[in-house]
Formats: sequence, structure tokens, C-alpha cells
Amino acid sequence: MVVMLKNYLLLLRPKQWIKNVFVFAPLIFAIKFFDIHACLQALMVFCVFCFASSLIYTFNDIYDVQADKKHPLKKLRPLAAGVIGINQAIKTCVILFICLGLMLLLMGNMTIFLLALAYIGLNILYSVHLKKVVIIDVFMIAFGFILRIYAGAFAIDVPVSGHIILCTLGLSMFLGFSKRKLEILMLGNKNRLVLKEYSLEILDKFIMISAILAIISYFLYTLENSLIYGNLLMFSSVFVIYGIFRYFLLVEKNKSDDLVENLFNDKPLIAVCCLYVLYIITIFICFR
Repeated sequence: MVVMLKNYLLLLRPKQWIKNVFVFAPLIFAIKFFDIHACLQALMVFCVFCFASSLIYTFNDIYDVQADKKHPLKKLRPLAAGVIGINQAIKTCVILFICLGLMLLLMGNMTIFLLALAYIGLNILYSVHLKKVVIIDVFMIAFGFILRIYAGAFAIDVPVSGHIILCTLGLSMFLGFSKRKLEILMLGNKNRLVLKEYSLEILDKFIMISAILAIISYFLYTLENSLIYGNLLMFSSVFVIYGIFRYFLLVEKNKSDDLVENLFNDKPLIAVCCLYVLYIITIFICFR
């Protein structure tokens, strides 16, 4: 029983749910974290995207099960390893879809429903075809993070800064291209079709451009709000720059190609993320 539960958890990949914390960004930047109703709405959106992401991961494992069996790392996944059957995985998808639908009905927000549907649709397209299309594959990952930001904003009825969206785009592309580079360094370019279209040189350029976009966009956001928070918000750019540089260092050291694993296994990266959130919340409280 315990082993089976562990296998299902591996199928659902709850560790990846940390990516859904992006839905809380509007809650923090709009200084709504003292509003109980807003916090509950943001939490429900987080749950919606957790169900949706696990649904997509399960669908992807079903669709790619034969290819995963030939992959040096993915062959250990429950479906590829044969510890969970295809029919069981399909039933899991149905259950997740029902839970997702009930959560959306409970929220009663049509915009969130459409954003969740868009997220699922885009990721299905990604799994079926777009992950094989060079550059577009990373843009699809980035759009997923942007949809999370918008869902978090619509849930609490606040506008989203264009600079924050551009920062999210740059940061997610930085992570996506870094993942592609690590995949080539660790496994070569034969285990994923799209990797044949990339080279380490062009990926380094893409990573650098994406990092610059993220940093400049965030800095412009701080300037946009300088009349309210002065230079204090601008100084938070230091945490953002350090975090990007630190992750780039991990890429150069050929760490895991899994974002979540890199985050949980690197203490300086955990520390800078926590300090950043603490610093931002402190500033917002002081100027509230």
C-alpha cells in the first residue's frame, strides 16, 4: 500500500507544485496578504494549478511512455517502469480532472476557468507536438508561468504590471533554456528530438538574453513604483540578480536539469528566495 502510494506520488510529481507559487505574486505585490478573502482565493488558484499540472504530467507520461522506456532517467518513472498501468494512469487523469472541475465550480470565476483551460490546452499541445519545435518549446513553458501570474491577479481582482509579466517571461525563458543546456550536457542531444536543433553556443546566448530581459524588466518595475517605495524597492533587484547568477553557476557546474531539484538542493538559492520574499513583504508593510 505504501509502495503504491509512493508510486502515485511520483506520477503526480507534487514537488513540481512549487512552480505554482507564481500565483501568489499578485497577492504580494498588490499588498493583499492581510486580506483573508484574497489569501483564500489565491490559495484556491494555487490548488487549481496543482491539479492541472499533475493532470498534465500524468497525460505526458501516458503519451510518452514508450519513449520514456528508452530514456536513461525517465525510464524510472512509474509508467515507464511498469509499476503503474496505463489504465490506472487514465483513471488518475479522470479523477484529477473532476477535482479540478469541482474546484473551479467552487470558485465560480469564469476568467480563472478559461485561464486553467488555456493552461491545460497549451500543455497538451506542448506534450503532443510543440516540445519538438525549437524555441517555441521554451516559449510554451514561459506562457505557463505567465498564465499563473494572470490567474493569481484575476482571482483577487488586481491589475498586473507589464514589467512583471516581462520579468516572468525573461525568468522562465532563462530557466527553460538552462534546462535545455543541462539536458545536452548530461545526456547529449539524442534523447530529445528538439535538442538536435540547439547548440551549447546558441543556448548560452539565449540564456544571457533571457537573464538580461528578466533583470531589466524587474528593475523597471522598481522604478515604476519609486515614488511610493523610494530606493528600497529598487534595492530588491540585488536578490533577483544574485538568484539568476547563482542558478547560472549551477548550470555551469552541470547540476540537475530539474529546476525544483536545483532549488531544493542549493542552500544559497533557497536563502536568497526567502530573503527576497521577506524583504519585499517588509517594505510593503512599512509603506502600507
